[in-house]
Amino acid sequence: MDSEKSFRNGLAEILAGTGYSVQNFVTSDTKGVVFGRPAEIDIDVIIKGDRTIVVEIKSSVSKSDVFIFLKKVDFYRQISGKQVDNILMITPYIDDAARDIACQYNIIVCDTLSDIKPSIQKA
Repeated sequence: MDSEKSFRNGLAEILAGTGYSVQNFVTSDTKGVVFGRPAEIDIDVIIKGDRTIVVEIKSSVSKSDVFIFLKKVDFYRQISGKQVDNILMITPYIDDAARDIACQYNIIVCDTLSDIKPSIQKA
């Protein structure tokens, strides 16, 4: 998606020279770990450096979106062998039930300008 690529490019520019890299992760899940059947798995943004931060960008987030994202993050951990230090979801809208679940799983949700600054400090 073009907006995700634009976000990655902007983030890469912001982080240039800091030792962090920005990429997306696309691979085949031949065993059906994430969706219960073989599928292509796409993680929008992975920030790598001293820490690894995994980011999902969505126009809106429901409970099922949170659970799918958690499965994608676990799949990334299995495939890459890397520890994930922070998990973020960037969205203009997240329903209350999804926010509660995200909070339970320590997912940082950036959904309004007032939420962005504290989230960046945590990450």
